Amino acid sequence: MVTGGRWQGWLDQSLYYTSTLAFAHGDLTPARHWYPLVYSLLAVPALPILPHNPYLLLDALCVGTVVECVLRVAALFDIGRRAALLLFLATSFLYPGLQNAWLEPWTSTLSAAFIWILIARTGQILVNAEPLRARGAAVLGAVGALIPLTRPADAVIVLVIGAWLSASLAARRGLGIRIVGAAVLGAAFPLAVYALLYLAIYGVQATEYTRGSLQIGLSFSDIGWKATVLYLDPQPWFPESDGMLRWMPWLLLGLAGGGVAVLRAPRAMRGYVAMLLVAMTAYVLVLTAYIDLVPSGLWRFGNIHYFKWIFPLLGLLGWQFVRDAKRQPGTSAAVLAAIVSVTCARFDAVPASAQEPARRVDFRAPPAVVDNWSHVYFAQSVVIDGRRVRRTYLAYRQVPDGAIVRVIALRRDFASPVAWYGAGLPRVTGVIVTDPTAILAGTWPAAPIARWKARLGWGAPCWIVSCPDRR
Repeated sequence: MVTGGRWQGWLDQSLYYTSTLAFAHGDLTPARHWYPLVYSLLAVPALPILPHNPYLLLDALCVGTVVECVLRVAALFDIGRRAALLLFLATSFLYPGLQNAWLEPWTSTLSAAFIWILIARTGQILVNAEPLRARGAAVLGAVGALIPLTRPADAVIVLVIGAWLSASLAARRGLGIRIVGAAVLGAAFPLAVYALLYLAIYGVQATEYTRGSLQIGLSFSDIGWKATVLYLDPQPWFPESDGMLRWMPWLLLGLAGGGVAVLRAPRAMRGYVAMLLVAMTAYVLVLTAYIDLVPSGLWRFGNIHYFKWIFPLLGLLGWQFVRDAKRQPGTSAAVLAAIVSVTCARFDAVPASAQEPARRVDFRAPPAVVDNWSHVYFAQSVVIDGRRVRRTYLAYRQVPDGAIVRVIALRRDFASPVAWYGAGLPRVTGVIVTDPTAILAGTWPAAPIARWKARLGWGAPCWIVSCPDRR
């Protein structure tokens, strides 16, 4: 942890580290600052004492902040401090994948601290009916601004909580011009500082990170299929991957606890929990729609860290569900049964004819790389279906499966005919191969050996039982 030896060579962490070192030396070259600047900038003061892992102190401070906020929210749910602390540890450090999400440098650690400050303070205002004064409004405005500056995707959380809190305060005549002005000024300060730093580094143009993220983009057209393979059962599509619920089935208790609270809790608590569920749902929908989030990266490449601020919250709601189930058994059983029934959905892979759109197309793996999972997975390639040219990462993923490579459409299904190019790529806009190691040696173009379409099915939850091969 102190030396950073585990992560120094990893892509995201090495880019953070490059930015932190550049800030320490006054280097504002754009190429040295890939990701949003807040996390790497705040780590600079620790460089003299922790030169190989300047994020350790910052991350420890963030974890401590999250713990304190979790304890405050737990008090709103009438959960004791000891139980709340155990819940945080269990929901954040029980599995190796979750441990790494907090112990390794990620911008989501800083963002989680800001999000939990917002959750805790909002709870005190909505549930305990504490007044919001100008100074507190300024702090909330500053925290709300820092969240998207740290992780732009987290802006949806701020929008939901900010709108809900504003509407609640307005309903009880607690949203005067002084409060609004203080919140705006509080948000303006970090935004102005960040804007000045941004202009000094990048000028008025978008960063490479922003352009790349926009190019990858979101796709809501198949959100049901994407949610199923991410959270329930990816096996018919992404081999050697597990859905989130297989490792963390207790998440369902948290969702059930939220549902019961919205139905049966006192009015103020109902509104607060409803706000949290809406914020969480909006956030998860955005992440699910993100093209680059796929089951193969959820655990293997640590993408589970996107969700880590959610897990302690669902832990508290799950504890509340179990504790209160005896007092309201009917409602508790009905809500839990409804949630579990949704997880019985599945998308089987069934053969598609040559004339039908295909979600997945299989090719024979190039013999030279048949045993090299990472090389195939990260290699640059192009698929041409009909008259469309698609590029890996932006439109599909290629996943090794023994002697086969599964090419899975993420934006729209493949039409016919389909040709796969792992080298000798057609000269098309945006397809430029600069890394020779990213080439797949083989005979190109390759023709598919099988085509598969997605079919919605229903059965025993695959996160509980081992479902038969459905491809």
